[in-house]
Amino acid sequence: KETVDTRQFSVSPHIIYSLIKAQAGTLAKGVLECIMNSVDAGAASIDIVLNNRTLTVTDDGQGFKTRAAIEACFEVFGFEHHEGDRSYGQFGIGRAQLWNFCSTVWHTNEFRMDVDIKNRGLDYDLIGNAGPVKGLRIEGTFYEPMSTSDVLACERELKELAAYVHIPVTFNGERISQDPADRKWTHETDDAWISLSNVSSSLTVYNLGVKVKDYSSYHVGCGGLVVTKPGVRLSLNMARNDILMAECKVWKRIRPFLQNKTDEVVKKTSRLTEEQMANMATRFLSGDIAYRDIENRKLIRDVVGGNHTLAEFYDRAWGSFDQVVTYAPKNEAGPAAEESHKQGYCFVLAQKTLQRFSVRTLDEFMRKVEAQLHLDGMDAVATRKKAVPGQPPVVQRLKVDENWKTACSKISDGHTDIPHKDWTKPEQAALSALRISSMSVLRILKHLGLVANET
Repeated sequence: KETVDTRQFSVSPHIIYSLIKAQAGTLAKGVLECIMNSVDAGAASIDIVLNNRTLTVTDDGQGFKTRAAIEACFEVFGFEHHEGDRSYGQFGIGRAQLWNFCSTVWHTNEFRMDVDIKNRGLDYDLIGNAGPVKGLRIEGTFYEPMSTSDVLACERELKELAAYVHIPVTFNGERISQDPADRKWTHETDDAWISLSNVSSSLTVYNLGVKVKDYSSYHVGCGGLVVTKPGVRLSLNMARNDILMAECKVWKRIRPFLQNKTDEVVKKTSRLTEEQMANMATRFLSGDIAYRDIENRKLIRDVVGGNHTLAEFYDRAWGSFDQVVTYAPKNEAGPAAEESHKQGYCFVLAQKTLQRFSVRTLDEFMRKVEAQLHLDGMDAVATRKKAVPGQPPVVQRLKVDENWKTACSKISDGHTDIPHKDWTKPEQAALSALRISSMSVLRILKHLGLVANET
């Protein structure tokens, strides 16, 4: 007869040790975890002293008041999270980052905890009646002495990471944090303080004053700074270095605000920044904006530096001899690619175009653009209809060649372009006439079916 025994999974101590080692980042990240824990403990100020051999972090928070609190919150990794009970803490493992760099002694109220995972593993000493210490003081001794440059690097990184922690944080006697409420901002919402910049290439986001990440400004079309207000916490990954954008309710309120402010600026300017162009291009491919919103924007860059709207791009590509589109990577494009584009043998895109639209291949670019044009009812921009007597018109699409060397093979790599200014007037007139007449004749022959498109 079957028996049912409901049991619960547990975690081996070896997994905990591996987790501690795996989450180690920089020393500054480990100290930052101490800062966040101090804020969660109600500290009004935090003092950090660092030299080549030792580290001390002191706060005036509540610390661990009882042995039971130490056993439940210091000794155990992970905790049951309740909304609002901590500003930063989510997983209950951050304090261990520091243990990868140094042995530590934790003084709190009447207790002392000695931790040395390098030499003792997960065993630690808990000493009672150790003498009163208000709040918490962490004393660390590095396993390997730090160089002076490493100390300075830690200071620089920590200044950036903790720049907007609202309580005073001092590092070797210098305050490194500022209350964001005391700074001037370009915008303010219920969720965040915001400073927007059209010249910055990144958007730096701080969660409750602690840096999360520098995001490329093309995400919202502008750069700047975002700092969430007290009590407004972003949903972050375990490493706290990225926003869980699909589930973060706060970011879903902040991002549309940023995008709207960018759009207000874009509507008033004819010359867009690279970040604004990339923002518009990616939003078009994702369906967030329609063709009419970008039809006058020159988002297409060709290999010789020309900029085109989508309609201009298709019109010129259809007018090329072979009706072929290719692209040449920046580090590979040479005279053959540039001259093939100039002479109208094919339309050669610059790699910048693919980067703006956040696509990896030319085929992906063409498919996604045509799909969005179709959804917007603008198929005529991208296609041509070939009329055959007695048959319904057949929709044609441009040919795509991912290999620019084959698409541009009519001109050799050794081709040398003679600058236009060096041509004589008769040469200019003759070459111009030949180019116009040859293109016109070829189009007529193709239309009559006397010459194949591949010719």
